[in-house]
Amino acid sequence: MSDSDRWASLHRILAQEVPEVAAGAVELRAVARAPGHRTKLAVTSIVPDLDPIGACVGPKGHRAQAIMDALDGERIDILPWSDFPEEFVKLALAPARVRAVELDLNHHRAVAYVDPDQVQRAHGKDDVNRVLATELTGWDIKIVATDAA
Repeated sequence: MSDSDRWASLHRILAQEVPEVAAGAVELRAVARAPGHRTKLAVTSIVPDLDPIGACVGPKGHRAQAIMDALDGERIDILPWSDFPEEFVKLALAPARVRAVELDLNHHRAVAYVDPDQVQRAHGKDDVNRVLATELTGWDIKIVATDAA
């Protein structure tokens, strides 16, 4: 299945489960998937005061659960889109808490500085979190532990 087919398939699932996506009020801006493991979605709202993440999660998490069920139990991370690369890289590495991001514009690389206790979270099991964050943002991300001072 091509990337565009996967994107369309995921968009169809979202549109079925999230009326705001179907109506075009919430837009899916970026997707990264490790099929069978985890999906990261970056969403934005074109309607002022509409929380795109809340719309996708739904009351009591029912919409998010329906999306996971449609993906055969695959975990999903729904995060806000950002036009600012440093912020987007930070958001994409969730659930890790990122202290700072440094960009190398010439090589399209990002260095994410995290506390030592966040390194494993930033990488995720089998490095899946970092790889998905790289795919989602388009930046080659390196994780660096920094002093908590």
